[in-house]
Amino acid sequence: MAANTDAGGEKGKSGFVTDSMKLVFEDNFDGSSLDLTKWYPGPKPDGGQWGGAHFVSAHEVGFTSVYIVKDGMLTLRAHHDPNYVDPENWKRTWYGGQISTAFPRKASPSAIRKGYIETRAKFPKNKGSWPGFWMLSPDTEPTTAKDPGGVEVDALEFYGDAPSKFSSGTVYWPGTTGRPRDPGMLVWTDTNVDLTSDFHTYGVQITDTEVVIYFDRREVQRIRLPRPNTAGKFFVLLDNAIHTDSGVDVPASGYADATFDYVRVWEDQRPAP
Repeated sequence: MAANTDAGGEKGKSGFVTDSMKLVFEDNFDGSSLDLTKWYPGPKPDGGQWGGAHFVSAHEVGFTSVYIVKDGMLTLRAHHDPNYVDPENWKRTWYGGQISTAFPRKASPSAIRKGYIETRAKFPKNKGSWPGFWMLSPDTEPTTAKDPGGVEVDALEFYGDAPSKFSSGTVYWPGTTGRPRDPGMLVWTDTNVDLTSDFHTYGVQITDTEVVIYFDRREVQRIRLPRPNTAGKFFVLLDNAIHTDSGVDVPASGYADATFDYVRVWEDQRPAP
């Protein structure tokens, strides 16, 4: 069950940034299965796979063992199988989960250009685990490119062998437009607590020109937003990826869990100054 956190805005005054915003999306992961009307599981909505684990879709064998909804929580479970047949033929031996509030070939109804997005989560403690909480938006500048690119906001990327830290960042991907890539910024937050031993709240506010990162509703970082004049509306992704660059420690269980209590999205509907 989701924590008793004041949602702000429509649910009362909390003294937090959400007080002036409208709650436009909420999933507390009640029930016994992932709500496929709210989430698209598997690859990114454009079909892209990435990382050291294949992201299982709703129609693949193993779906229910990767996307586990129980007791008001969503667990994304990354499985190791030395005999796994990688659908992308990348010779990976892991498969896991990723979910998105956007769907192929249609707009996300909860996407926002400005606002605040929050989750409460606990992460796995093994080298190679790489859970993420992030957002993507299309570039709205007119282009004839098949892939017009867009802005990525990483509210957090967690690495299992650094249990007290997470990174946050922004980047502009130019796609096939021929424009230069904008790496934005990458910053690290050391929380001084073990993020694998208990749940903590992670939030990101996207403004006209900045990205503000929150840990347990305390501001910890401010990052420049690339191409703020052409960034479209942002949709949300959660994943439990695997990072293989420096090796992976396989837990004795054969799997690694990233567990999420809820996801909420507030929209800042105030006009730009």
